[in-house]
Amino acid sequence: MSKQEDRALAQLARMYNVDTSYEDVAQRTQEASQETMVLTLRALGAPLTSAADAPNAVKERKSELAVDTMEPVVVAWSGRLFTVPIHLASAAANPTVRFTIRFETGEMRSGTVRPEPLSARSAQPGAATHRIRIGPTLPLGYHDIEIETADRVLTARIISSPRKAHSPLRQADWGVFMPLHAVRGADDWGVGSYTDLDELARWTAARGGSFVGTLPLLASFVDVCFEPSPYAPVSRMFWNELFVDVTRAPGWSPSIAHDPRGTHADRDAFVDYREVGHRKLQALRQSAERYFAAGDTAELDRYVNGHERVRDYARFRAVLDRRRESWHVWPERLRNGDLHDGDFAAEDERYHQYAQWVADTQIDTVAAASRKDSASLYLDLPLGVSPDGYDAWRERGQFAADVSTGAPPDALFTGGQDWGFRPPQPHVQRMDGHRYFIDSLRHHLRHAGMLRLDHVMALHRLYWIPAGLDARQGAYVRYPADELFAIITLESTRHSTTIVGEDLGTVPREVREQMDKRGVLRMYVVQYELSSDSDETIAVVPEDVVASVNTHDMPTLRGFVSGSELRDQLDLGLVDEATWQQAVQTRSRLVQRLAQRFDDAQNSHDLMRRVLGYLAASPARAMLINLEDLWLEPAPQNVPGTNKERPNWRRRSRFTLDQITGSQDIRDILASIDRTRAARGRAQVEEGSANNG
Repeated sequence: MSKQEDRALAQLARMYNVDTSYEDVAQRTQEASQETMVLTLRALGAPLTSAADAPNAVKERKSELAVDTMEPVVVAWSGRLFTVPIHLASAAANPTVRFTIRFETGEMRSGTVRPEPLSARSAQPGAATHRIRIGPTLPLGYHDIEIETADRVLTARIISSPRKAHSPLRQADWGVFMPLHAVRGADDWGVGSYTDLDELARWTAARGGSFVGTLPLLASFVDVCFEPSPYAPVSRMFWNELFVDVTRAPGWSPSIAHDPRGTHADRDAFVDYREVGHRKLQALRQSAERYFAAGDTAELDRYVNGHERVRDYARFRAVLDRRRESWHVWPERLRNGDLHDGDFAAEDERYHQYAQWVADTQIDTVAAASRKDSASLYLDLPLGVSPDGYDAWRERGQFAADVSTGAPPDALFTGGQDWGFRPPQPHVQRMDGHRYFIDSLRHHLRHAGMLRLDHVMALHRLYWIPAGLDARQGAYVRYPADELFAIITLESTRHSTTIVGEDLGTVPREVREQMDKRGVLRMYVVQYELSSDSDETIAVVPEDVVASVNTHDMPTLRGFVSGSELRDQLDLGLVDEATWQQAVQTRSRLVQRLAQRFDDAQNSHDLMRRVLGYLAASPARAMLINLEDLWLEPAPQNVPGTNKERPNWRRRSRFTLDQITGSQDIRDILASIDRTRAARGRAQVEEGSANNG
């Protein structure tokens, strides 16, 4: 590649917000290859097929921006939008411009102003050259602005947002975590239900807890296009009907042929999604048939009429039921989203409307109870969606083609990670006013007291892997973090929901700085905060975090002490013998130091109680307790990167819900945590009063 092409490719990368290099886990600079840059830029819409096209692509991009333009989204923090930046290609021909703001309430504000030149112009094509003064503070919400110049009409979405997300009222909350698929309730179909979640939430509240966390509860495929991972859902806007309590569904009757116990001998150990799905969803379909046969569908009709996407989603699932193949191989008309009544069975469409209505109603029951005598829901919004799912089909323009999302190589995944789903297309998102992101958030915030954002770094940048290349050959693409945080703080405030960002691993400083600035809680996880080298064995717990011992992607406390996942990595070929031996030695030192740090804890049970006590006494805003740690469960729920080799997302709880809630040992542990958290909360209130005084 010539120097001219090299410079042009780098310039094009800046125009499209692509990083040409990044710092790896060892803080070494890794340069993206020419091939990576070309393919990534092409996925972003740049007109090039090779590096030789870069100079012309730069000229074309400059030509596109050599007109009157403005950013498609403008943020007004606390409603303060006194000026709006615009780019005027010919300032002399624009002595005045007229602006009109259309508020989300339907009201309007108009005016005529003279653009003010900016003193320092950026060399970047299309960058703002002028600003116009708008005036008074705007109400919070989503508004549209239209600016008429001499040559064209410019439009943008205004996000008028509070500076910080909603903050919890209490100073030292705590809650428990349990994947819903793992819960074994009284009416056990081989997988947990929303009724089980409700019972767990009420029991937690009775112990003094404030919230119950679980894995994503979104729609999944349990037959065609089977995918057990809750982080690759069919949609981020519809619930998982597999978790519906069939016995509480409208139309249910004990006369419906069903077998909640199933036939598999190991059903108490692992969820057999296909078998459970066949039995449970068949019973749900029969309940739907009885409901429709009764003739009174007024409640369902109100739900469907109030949720504009439900009909479209139900039709998509109905076509899938008939064709039993991924939408990628459907005929072109169907693939492109044009569905007709004859493309699916009407009863299948009605069933999927019914299933979403029942799921939404049952989740709403849990959420409504939290406002009275129950713990609130701590839900989880995944980063991606299944490439075979509804969102990838209907919202395909929102996702970049011919690339996937992942992570660069690190100490564990030396070959990097390819997560298999397409990344959001930043330009399309912005031109659409971030509609899809807002809809996905709102779907969860309607029911959540707390919401965890998976891979919060994605608000700033994502690692794109072009098709045909492996995960070591990706590049980072930048996202409009300010706009996305503005949406989060606005929606969080409107729904009174606390936002938590998953910021584990190697995260750029700017991400955590923005989280702190915008009131998004960080995560403190003990297993990430241990050191075998420094004077401090365990890092001090800060205040604005959700503190826990582990996550669903990590070993349980007992597994960590035994180092079982290290052996697993060796057996799977993720590490070599020498690396494994070194990791075992490091883990042994960590566990020994941890035991010494907590007064020479004698066994795993003693260590578990002391570590939890340390977190409970910390200033952390919230503490999350993995229930499985309380009985020293050795096996993890998920071993990242091993979905083919390990039964991830399938393992069920060792104990039934009745056994858990009836365990005196578990009650005693939670009672101790509640007393410690309550004392910590009182101390924080007193400290705050003293400081204010």
